[in-house]
Amino acid sequence: MDIAIIGGGKGGATILNAFREIEQFNIIGICDINENAPGVQMARKLKVRVYDNLEVLLKEPGLDMVIEATGNANVQNTIYAKKQERTVVVGSEAASAMMIMTEAHDAIQKRLTNMNKMVSFRNTMTFLSRTYTDGVVFFTTNLNAYDFVCNKDIEIKGVRVGEKIVAGGYVQRCIDTCQEVIGIVSEDVYGIRSKIWVLPVLSDDGELLGTCGLFIPKVHPVFSAFDMVAPLVVESHPEGAWVGLTDTKNLINRLASDKFDIKEMQIGYKLREGDAGSRVLKAKSKVEYEQHTKKYGNFRIIGIPLVDNETGEIIGSFGIGTPRNSAHQLNQMATELSSHIQEIASISEEVAASADEISTNELSLAQSIQGIKKISGQINETLDFTKNVASQTKMLGLNAAIEAARVGEHGRGFGVVADEIRKLSEQSRDTANQIGRLTVEIEEEIVSIVSASDNSVKQSQEQAAATTQVTTSIMEMANLAEKLAEIAKSI
Repeated sequence: MDIAIIGGGKGGATILNAFREIEQFNIIGICDINENAPGVQMARKLKVRVYDNLEVLLKEPGLDMVIEATGNANVQNTIYAKKQERTVVVGSEAASAMMIMTEAHDAIQKRLTNMNKMVSFRNTMTFLSRTYTDGVVFFTTNLNAYDFVCNKDIEIKGVRVGEKIVAGGYVQRCIDTCQEVIGIVSEDVYGIRSKIWVLPVLSDDGELLGTCGLFIPKVHPVFSAFDMVAPLVVESHPEGAWVGLTDTKNLINRLASDKFDIKEMQIGYKLREGDAGSRVLKAKSKVEYEQHTKKYGNFRIIGIPLVDNETGEIIGSFGIGTPRNSAHQLNQMATELSSHIQEIASISEEVAASADEISTNELSLAQSIQGIKKISGQINETLDFTKNVASQTKMLGLNAAIEAARVGEHGRGFGVVADEIRKLSEQSRDTANQIGRLTVEIEEEIVSIVSASDNSVKQSQEQAAATTQVTTSIMEMANLAEKLAEIAKSI
């Protein structure tokens, strides 16, 4: 059936949109003098012929029906006056009823279409939820509240059917902008840090119906792997260890060995100033420090920040506590060892200095003895000269005595002198011989002393060298003790 529509207003556009989907109807044209009328614009998009002359349209061959959608009496009169005999006219009242029915049908169809979209999304999301190992929350909303929520392994407070949309939140932003929104939701909002993805849901004609989207937990890899990694960390420390995991406010997971456990820090413990977690969040970097308490003794704490790779934000910390009592004892022992070695080294240096002084004195003594030996030699030379003089004096005394005897009475006094001279020379010779024997004995003693002095000097030098070597070895031991102390601190 060939149909023409008279009037390109809202009614004409509604009828055109409804009839174009029906195969039994063939719309040959629409007539209106306003080229910007919505029906005219739609006709051009649908490639339906547009007329601005009513009589020309009414004369189209084979025209079966004219739908008058203007409600104008003059237009109606013209149609009845100029139409072909076979053409049926549908008046404005019938056209209006038709328009209402069409709009109602379209609205029902739109609702069904929109419902089908939502149902399709919900069914699909319910199926896809199985693929999210860390949990997921799918949802749809109208323009005011959540109207569908599907949870898998997690629940988010405030995201329930009937709950109002948070003002200023990501869902409201999607509604306001009618655009896709992606963001990170702090745990302060719903109690769990999560990533949200929201899309606007539009009707076929672009009307905003609501939103659909999902929340997924924003979990750092260490959070997920803690139960697997923590036992390995604890078992790798022979003295025991405590391992903890925090978000920005609380301790959310922990594991400790039987040998060492910080019992005050249980799951749910709120971070306080001075805690490793608080220090990490404040410093925004790794922290490491040692602590001493009566209850736990000496122990070391290491805190490592956990960073969101997408935002660069620090979302928590990973902490390790290990006892340091053995290392502390080793450090004390190393310190004491170093102190004792320093004392020994000081004494050895004094011994070495004394040995050096003894060696120096022995050398000086040896030089003095050599001087005495030299003087003894000079004495022997003098004694030899004295003996020679005594012998010559004796000969002179003998000669003088002979001459005195020859002279007789006049030489008697001179003979007495000659006898005295001879006796004196003999005494000088005997004294020189005695001095010579003593000098020989002195030289023998000097040789013995020189030999002993040489041995003493040699031994003193060897002792000084040995003491120096011992001192060097002790200093090396002192260096090793210092290194041992450093190692003890690093354990």
